[in-house]
Amino acid sequence: MIAKTGPLDCNKIGDWQSFHEEFAKAFGFPDFYGKNMNAWIDCMTYLDDPAAGMIHR
Repeated sequence: MIAKTGPLDCNKIGDWQSFHEEFAKAFGFPDFYGKNMNAWIDCMTYLDDPAAGMIHR
């Protein structure tokens, strides 16, 4: 398993809204990101597969 770090500033996270906003911004989630945990799991699952269209870099 290869671990990577990302540009996530956890100091900006104070509630669920900011949690989803910061992850979307840090990892380039698509515009249709639903800002819920199911959508978060979907996007995080594809961080290593940009061709899937779930992240934009």
